[in-house]
Amino acid sequence: MTVRTARFAAFAAVSVLMMAFAQSTPGTPIQGTAVGLEGDPGSIVAPGRTDARGEAVFAVGPGRYSVFLINPSVPTIVTVTPVNDAPVMISVPIMPGRGRVYAVDAAGRRLFVRKAGGGDRDEYLRVTLTEAGPVAAPRR
Repeated sequence: MTVRTARFAAFAAVSVLMMAFAQSTPGTPIQGTAVGLEGDPGSIVAPGRTDARGEAVFAVGPGRYSVFLINPSVPTIVTVTPVNDAPVMISVPIMPGRGRVYAVDAAGRRLFVRKAGGGDRDEYLRVTLTEAGPVAAPRR
């Protein structure tokens, strides 16, 4: 490969990435993304995929859970809505990445959702993914 060909290939790759970011609309639901919950300490509770509304709903028992995405392809905001009147939690933008990427707060700590013990019934936890739009600094 010549230097000229390498430069052209690099320019083309950067152009494609810029077009992808320019076309993303902040707040748009992200459909079909692999998402899951990890129980503390470290067991996978439930893998799933987001629907047309960018949502995945999980039935959870007592415990502490963190949310992760698999191979996110666009800057993503994760909103976790517990059904038990607990506060809604929103992550900082998650940059595209490979493998398991966790939802984190502004300090870089994983977002943890707690479901108190008591009662035999599972409760539901809704995870919603929306596009963050272009983001200046990567966060993971």
